Amino acid sequence: MTTQNNHHPAEDLLRTFCQGQLSTGMSVAIAAHLEYCDDCRSASGRINAELASEWLASDPVLQSSRATGGKAFESADAEAMLVNITSRPQIKSASSSDSAIGVQAELHM
Repeated sequence: MTTQNNHHPAEDLLRTFCQGQLSTGMSVAIAAHLEYCDDCRSASGRINAELASEWLASDPVLQSSRATGGKAFESADAEAMLVNITSRPQIKSASSSDSAIGVQAELHM
C-alpha cells in the first residue's frame, strides 16, 4: 500500500506569499509548490485577485477618479506635476565603457 503525503501551504501562508511578505527561502518553496499544484495555484490566483481588489478599493486617487467620472486630476494639477518632474535635475547616464574608465556622469539642470 502506498501512502501519499500532500503538503499544501495553509491559506494564511499563501496570502502572506501573495503579499510578498515571506522570507526568500519560504517564497522559493511556495513558488516551487505552485508550479506543480493546480489547486494551490488556483487559490493563489484567487487571493491575488482579492488583494488587488482591496488595494484598488483603498486607493484615494482611484476613488477620486471614480467620483469625478474618471478624471482624477484637473488640468492644473497635471501641469503642476509635470513642472515639478521636469524641473528636477536630470542625470545623463554614462555608457558602460565610460564607467569602466572612470568618466563621470553629467548633471544637467
